[in-house]
Amino acid sequence: MCDAGQVGKPRRRAWGGNGIFTDAPGYPGALGKLPEEAEVMKLSGCEIEERDLIRQVIRNLKGPSKYRSKHGQFRWALVRDAFGVGSGVATALCREFGFDPEEMIRS
Repeated sequence: MCDAGQVGKPRRRAWGGNGIFTDAPGYPGALGKLPEEAEVMKLSGCEIEERDLIRQVIRNLKGPSKYRSKHGQFRWALVRDAFGVGSGVATALCREFGFDPEEMIRS
């Protein structure tokens, strides 16, 4: 449930790697590995996981219009510009979230 207008401090939740979150420290995830920690932000009263927010940004990037570019632009280049990182980090972000960095994106 979202309460509009409330902004809270981020809190950490443990990511089990198999789609299950747990707040128990040291909870072993898939394959007996310790879970990653996912940052949870509260924006406008809604809790949003950092990884979900990044994935949504990468998925919703729009390239140049069909009138400005015949072929579009690589997804990694759009990620580079959106996040202000280099090409290597942009490519790694695409792969981390399951996107093809070489995909051509057009509006």
